[in-house]
Amino acid sequence: MKKIVLTTFFLVIYWSSLSTLYSQNGKELTTSSGFPIVWVEQGEGELPEAGGRIFFNLQYSIGDSVVFDSKASGDVSSMELPEANDPKIAGEPLFEALYLMVPGDVVIVSQKRDQMNQPLPGMTENDELRTRVEFVNYKTAKEYEAELQVVRDRLPEVREFVEAVWWNYVSGEYEDELIKTESGLEFIIHEKGNGPPISQGDRISFHYFGKNIESAANFDNSFNRARAINFVVGYGSVMPGWDELFLLLNKGDVVSAFIPWQLAYGVRGRPPVIPGKSNLLYYFEILE
Repeated sequence: MKKIVLTTFFLVIYWSSLSTLYSQNGKELTTSSGFPIVWVEQGEGELPEAGGRIFFNLQYSIGDSVVFDSKASGDVSSMELPEANDPKIAGEPLFEALYLMVPGDVVIVSQKRDQMNQPLPGMTENDELRTRVEFVNYKTAKEYEAELQVVRDRLPEVREFVEAVWWNYVSGEYEDELIKTESGLEFIIHEKGNGPPISQGDRISFHYFGKNIESAANFDNSFNRARAINFVVGYGSVMPGWDELFLLLNKGDVVSAFIPWQLAYGVRGRPPVIPGKSNLLYYFEILE
């Protein structure tokens, strides 16, 4: 992709023309670097500002072939929008399109092979890479940080709850409530979710808090980072106990799982935080 250095003068002209460009919905326009862009659907709202959080779906295609589709993962992509004059994104069709879009917009921006620094394998001289961008949502930096802080603020409450769960488990209070599997996995459902059953191949998101059952040490959690974990269930990308557990649950469930070391980190453990042969307690809040 050709790198174009924008002077302050041209940046001012570029930003002042955004409203005019956007008003031409349905017509083929060009971005600041000359990439053709067409509005497929028109949304509503304000143009995004640098530093805000963009939520979007992305699809790349060449001719009739789709070479990438972010929807295949089941997640909406998100990122912090960089400054328009950031040299790292100069001449990048995706970013130039996002600066022209508002929530609800769907556009297609095209890029010829000779406009790319590294053409995709198999592209011929006359091929174009078409990028379809669906602008799902936008949050200002302040709004997004406020949402993250809500999750962080829950950490003391979650830590206290997990401590009580651990004590009830080791003291035998849960004996009549535990769901047990043949592998040795045990779990208890604190709240039943309203989502569908989780199946192999589903991508799920969840928050967790981890505790060593023998030592009672807290070793990790997602609440202090305010970032939910995402993974595809049933393909061995995580410890066996997680894969087995989630296939027995629904989206939205709140669960504590007691995972024997054979289904966790095994003989070796995860030094230096988790010793070998550690039986682990995980508290999960699965998002719907």
